[in-house]
Amino acid sequence: MNQYKLIAAVAVGALLAGCSANGAASPPTSVVTNPSNTSVLQLAVGTANIGQASGSPPVQVQTLGLNTVSTFRQANGLSAALVNTPTITAPVGFVPPACGAGCVDNAGTHQMSGAPQNVNPNVANPVTTFGQTGGVFSYGLAPENESTTGAAVYTRYANPIGGASTINYGGGPPAYPFFKDGTFPSAFSGYSQGFTMFAAAPVAGVYTLADTVATGNAGTFTFTASSTLANLTPLPVLTTPTFVKDGVGGGAGVVTVPVDARVVETMVYFQNTTQGTFFAVGPIRGTGPQNYTLPDFLGPCGGAAGTGCQNNAATRSPTFRLGAGPGTGDNYIVYAATYDYPMFEASPPGNVTQAPVINGGAATSNQADITTSIASVSAKY
Repeated sequence: MNQYKLIAAVAVGALLAGCSANGAASPPTSVVTNPSNTSVLQLAVGTANIGQASGSPPVQVQTLGLNTVSTFRQANGLSAALVNTPTITAPVGFVPPACGAGCVDNAGTHQMSGAPQNVNPNVANPVTTFGQTGGVFSYGLAPENESTTGAAVYTRYANPIGGASTINYGGGPPAYPFFKDGTFPSAFSGYSQGFTMFAAAPVAGVYTLADTVATGNAGTFTFTASSTLANLTPLPVLTTPTFVKDGVGGGAGVVTVPVDARVVETMVYFQNTTQGTFFAVGPIRGTGPQNYTLPDFLGPCGGAAGTGCQNNAATRSPTFRLGAGPGTGDNYIVYAATYDYPMFEASPPGNVTQAPVINGGAATSNQADITTSIASVSAKY
């Protein structure tokens, strides 16, 4: 056993605990447990007003899609299973996004499914929307099922699934605690934001998530959760935030949040595509033009856990590096998402409740609606 994973004969446990600024940073961790009486599965659905880039230079066009938010947690807030197989069954009339030749979820069904892990090389794997890698974890769907070799996986779906242009939403500092100090797995690049969008027209009705957990010695368990989509009116269009570099590593900008009574909060996201790092600013509350700041020194640095290497002038590194000359700095993109539910507040470890609030309550017909911008054109710092 190492500090990140606890591997046992029973492939049941907690995989990844997300993180937020109102909690301490901690590496993804795992414990083994029997899920039958201790785990809770949740689902919320809503509309997704998806900003999609079209043309060059890119122009923002909108796609009306489906948004899903899910949690699968033990009583301590950690994920309930290392390996699980989800299926989302939508109302009749819902057409899932295409998922490849031979996919069992292609047109003609109204479900999006995973596939049980197959360790037999002589048996073909079924083609499904989530495949063998997709599961539900502490905060959202992710292709993070532990591999058949027992290796931990740290990754996220790019949103929307089935979209013409997709974006990777990573929860990083300053909204989330700093983790690029060498004490986390190198593959870990940011925390799940809990949502998965699908480039498929939403249909009103009941959506059901069934999640199967097969164990080595305790049997097979299936958990279910349902959510109703009643209001098909999406949140208004969200445009790409502005960003002005300060020349030191960070900068500031404005995100114009659409005016709608349902809006709860907005997050601004950055990706340093040169270093593969992610940053998130927020939650930003309010509508109309909202100012935000991205700090200068959030780049990877060395140091033991808790030493705050990003705050030490001798060890810190810039969020975006300037480079040796004009046009040689890190490449970056910026984008945003607005939510009508408390997305950030449901994030562990600040929220380690077993069943956090993942919808907007009566004001939103108990939905989880989202509107997203396109990403900015890649620029050099």
